[in-house]
Amino acid sequence: MLSLSLSDTVIGEGPTPKQLGKTICAYTMEHAYQKAAEIFRQERRES
Repeated sequence: MLSLSLSDTVIGEGPTPKQLGKTICAYTMEHAYQKAAEIFRQERRES
C-alpha cells in the first residue's frame, strides 16, 4: 500500500515514505526516495 500512496507524486511535492509508514519497507523506500530527490535537484541546477 505504501507504493500506491506514492504513485503519481512529484519528488519534493508529495509525502515521503518516512511520513507514510514506519516499516522496513518504508525505511528502504525512504533511502531510495532521498537518492532520487538528490539526483532530481542536481539535474534542475544543471538545466
